[in-house]
Amino acid sequence: MKKTQFSKPLLERVPLYLKYLYSIKDNEKRVSSTAISQALKLGEVQVRKDLNVISGSGKPKIGYEIQSLICNLEDFLGKTKRVKVALVGAGKLGKALYGYAGFEEYGVEICAAFDLLVEKTQAFRDEKLIYPIGAFSDYVRENNVMIGIIAVPEQSAQATADMMVKSGIKAIWNFAPGKINVPQEVTLRSENMAASLALLASEFKG
Repeated sequence: MKKTQFSKPLLERVPLYLKYLYSIKDNEKRVSSTAISQALKLGEVQVRKDLNVISGSGKPKIGYEIQSLICNLEDFLGKTKRVKVALVGAGKLGKALYGYAGFEEYGVEICAAFDLLVEKTQAFRDEKLIYPIGAFSDYVRENNVMIGIIAVPEQSAQATADMMVKSGIKAIWNFAPGKINVPQEVTLRSENMAASLALLASEFKG
């Protein structure tokens, strides 16, 4: 079964399992689904079902070997081989995305950012760098980057998407307003933050 066939709630729970297991691995060798469910306030049946899908069933009265379970969960998220992502648009939103460490829990690494206004490579945070936009295509090809994030103004979004496709990007996560077009073989997900906020606000309108 491919990872994309698993449900979104399961993908969201796996990092919680890993965080808990990391916290106990130095003091415990085994753990039960009951202990995990109680620690994370999740249903025991759900926990058992999740772990059975990813790692197989635990042994009755013995549970799961923690290090083995960690390896299986990490492999499920792809942490043993992280998917590289390149971001275009190093404004406030772009930098917020670039600096967010939570993506790594899902086996994804935003490895570089690019911006039209950057004339030479700049340090951002830790070992992260912001490159001139002209370096994008070579970077993507040399580092086998498959996913691109668009965090540019609306008027630059389509040109950015075209550049990404031409450079070999296979999937795009778009935060720019408006609609962009990509070839059928390229996966596109667009986030309309204004619409999402309006939907939340509608809950409080008479």
